[in-house]
Amino acid sequence: MTATIISIWHHHAYKQHEQELRFLLILDIVLGLVLVCFNGWNWFLAVNGKTSIEWWTSEKGEAELSFDQKSDNLFRVFGTHKFLRILSPSLRNVPFTGLEWSFNFKDSGFDCNGKRVKVIDEEA
Repeated sequence: MTATIISIWHHHAYKQHEQELRFLLILDIVLGLVLVCFNGWNWFLAVNGKTSIEWWTSEKGEAELSFDQKSDNLFRVFGTHKFLRILSPSLRNVPFTGLEWSFNFKDSGFDCNGKRVKVIDEEA
């Protein structure tokens, strides 16, 4: 819409409705910036293999649900390694069901909530 408003600056219709169109131009620019920031934040989370809840509530001693490689994190989120397929709409399933993480937690010494389990050695 910004391009449309800018293209008619010298038209008589713009001069008749200058206040409304100037407001729409400013609103359009601000919303565009908000969407760019929102998109950047979501790509940052996808590359790091986290959700926003995991990002804000992560603590020391919790199980890590992301991979070391960024391409693996993108595979976890989108189900493919190919960048063009990531950007295209699809109905493919995500590669992990959640069960894999449960077994990984158990084998790594975490409980079902991702907290480190304190092992009491009865022999000592």
